[in-house]
Amino acid sequence: PDETLKAQAIASRTYFLFKKQERKGEAFDVRSDTLDQVFKMDAKKHKKIVDAVNKTHGQILVSQKSSQIFPAYFHADCGGGTSQEKVVWRQPTSLNVEVKDPYCQSASKNNWSHFVEKNKLTRLLKDIFFLPFGVDLKSILPRLGEKSRAHVVDFVFSKNIVKRLEANEFR
Repeated sequence: PDETLKAQAIASRTYFLFKKQERKGEAFDVRSDTLDQVFKMDAKKHKKIVDAVNKTHGQILVSQKSSQIFPAYFHADCGGGTSQEKVVWRQPTSLNVEVKDPYCQSASKNNWSHFVEKNKLTRLLKDIFFLPFGVDLKSILPRLGEKSRAHVVDFVFSKNIVKRLEANEFR
């Protein structure tokens, strides 16, 4: 719907300006990958999106408390609900709250898996954690937070070694 496209245009514009302000003095404003943005579109085929961007020209979101640019985080697929950024990035920056999204529950990317051979994963983890020779990975224990999402992952190795990674870092 047009109003949805307008809301996304405003959120995208606001996020860009927030990141530009956050990275003031750096060599770039936003990254060109999934950490900041990825959007490819043929403008001729998606005239409604271009119209939404034009109709909302100059509109951004600001915090009611501080009148500062609101960090309008967004994503392609929330898996049925959003998380507060303090849970995801461990750095609260706004008053964003969790929101259930019934429309996102059936999205194609909600449930995914990625297979990595144990030997390859063990080698990668040994490099990350600087583990001694002869240590083997025994088990992986996701520590579930809200909405049964893993926010921390514990790796149990032989010789009673346990190491931890933030789930985002592990991904």
